[in-house]
Amino acid sequence: MKEIVQRYIKACKKLRQPPSKFIRRVLVATGESFTDELILNGSEAERAYGSSARLTKRDATAICLLLENDTSFHVLRLRCNNISNEGTKWLAKLLRKTMTLREIDITFNGIGPSGLETLIEGLLINETLSCIRMDDNKIGNLGGVLFAQVLQVRPNIQALHLSNTDMGIEGESSKGIPHAQENCLNRPLPVFWLTRGNSPIHMGRLLQVNKGLTEIHLQKCAIADFGVTRLVDALVHNTTLRYLDLGCNRIGRDGAKELARLLGRNTVLQVLDLCFNRIEDDGAITLSHVLPNNTSLQALAIRSNCIAGSGLCALANALYRNDALQQLYIWGNRFDQSACVAIRDVLNAKRLQQGNTDVKPYVVDSMTHLAQLNHDVIYSGHEQ
Repeated sequence: MKEIVQRYIKACKKLRQPPSKFIRRVLVATGESFTDELILNGSEAERAYGSSARLTKRDATAICLLLENDTSFHVLRLRCNNISNEGTKWLAKLLRKTMTLREIDITFNGIGPSGLETLIEGLLINETLSCIRMDDNKIGNLGGVLFAQVLQVRPNIQALHLSNTDMGIEGESSKGIPHAQENCLNRPLPVFWLTRGNSPIHMGRLLQVNKGLTEIHLQKCAIADFGVTRLVDALVHNTTLRYLDLGCNRIGRDGAKELARLLGRNTVLQVLDLCFNRIEDDGAITLSHVLPNNTSLQALAIRSNCIAGSGLCALANALYRNDALQQLYIWGNRFDQSACVAIRDVLNAKRLQQGNTDVKPYVVDSMTHLAQLNHDVIYSGHEQ
């Protein structure tokens, strides 16, 4: 415990900067708990010491010096800080030297395309990292091309989180993007990237031959029904993807029908997240028709999808004819009395456990209602 704190102080002295009170406190607590995760999230720093305590590029430099020869930490979490493009220089250096890090989380750190270019230099060399979380960094379309280069030579990366990174939001692409995609078509490339126009087609072709990626998180990428069709065309041939996150993508009932086609093929997909789309009753009913024959899907998240009684009742009834699906998340839809009763009955029959859904029934004046529970998808792959 004392050793790691002393090494941090030594790193700060080498850099001629004062130690961070927040980092020191976390290092002490981490040493006492003997965990392999170093969690330095900015929200915790602000809660303890004010907004000025969020980590900056200088703090990132000290952390990287501390960890570059360390073998005790496997996970580094730096969410919601101010590392910025300049701080990625030191993160890249850490990735080049460390042989133990399996996961790095730099969500919401003000990193743009230039910062990612620097980070890529480390990712191209690192052979141990299996999970990268870069949500809410505006890396743009260029970020997709850069990550494609990494994934061509680093099949060890299994999970990639790139939600809300402005990849494809502007609907523009540089001249180099089609060429980069074309060069990737004959590679066993993990794919995560979607832009408008022809990009869903290219992405579909890449997913068809993918042999590495097990999770895809593509929230807020404007995929829509057209993009879902292209994804499904490829995923029916994919044998590795287990977690598909398409939340907040303007997917309607036609997109739901395409996903039903995927579920009907009984692929290895275990988690399907469609939260904050608009599949409505028709989409939910279509999904319910294929669930009885699906033996792999374990979790379905369809929060806030404009689904009313008929759609929710169809899904609830499908659970009685399906043994694989264990988690169902439905809050934010239109709960009429028939839907509330159907969900209540599923829970009472123990077909769905209370801990595996985000609603709980209660009765007022002989009428059944549903209250919200703060539960989310449980996925065993996140524990690896």
